[in-house]
Amino acid sequence: TTTAIQSVREIELQPRTSGVATEILAEEGMRVELGQVLARLDSRDAQAALRDAEVALLETKNQGPKLGLDEAAERIESSKLALKQAKRNVDANAQAGLISKNELEKLELARDQAERDQKTTELALEQAKADRDAHAASIQRAELKVEREKLNLSYTEITAPFAGVIAERMIEVGGAVATGAGAFRLTDPDHVRAFVYRPQRELGFFASMAQGGDGKTIGIDVQPDALPGEVY
Repeated sequence: TTTAIQSVREIELQPRTSGVATEILAEEGMRVELGQVLARLDSRDAQAALRDAEVALLETKNQGPKLGLDEAAERIESSKLALKQAKRNVDANAQAGLISKNELEKLELARDQAERDQKTTELALEQAKADRDAHAASIQRAELKVEREKLNLSYTEITAPFAGVIAERMIEVGGAVATGAGAFRLTDPDHVRAFVYRPQRELGFFASMAQGGDGKTIGIDVQPDALPGEVY
């Protein structure tokens, strides 16, 4: 029988983004290595998008919360001291009875105001915590945007997913390349296989050969026309 020898790995490389081909770095018959750049597409839009994302990240980092946690905590401590002092003033003067009722009411108003101030500072601390968490989340989103744009920029380079030989090139410099359209066909000539199909009526023959050997495999010789004298 005769059959065609096929590469175990042969794929059509399709770009992940569209654009105009600016460089062709591999030709048909060329052996390439894993990760080697085969072609480049116009990357100006992708580079601009990446710079824009980096600027947005920098702006987000600089736009921190107006009130820091340390400052909010210090305000709470100050308000606690002020409230404690206001209560002490009211209690001391109320027991001594040395000031007028009008002056005592003023001290009580100051105490009540100190209590409200303390509640306000506690709310400010909670808001500062929420602002800190929101700012951290904004930074993470901006960082993810930068990573996404870096990934999009990497798509403007068509690279070899494994070492092999360029069997076909389908793009030209200056030509538009569409997402999902074939750009190269890459094959691995070092790992090949041959499918041999036989009619069903020979099943008994092959079964008897398997039983005469180790019961599992049948030896088959392959002689490539392109390699006279070689037998596999």
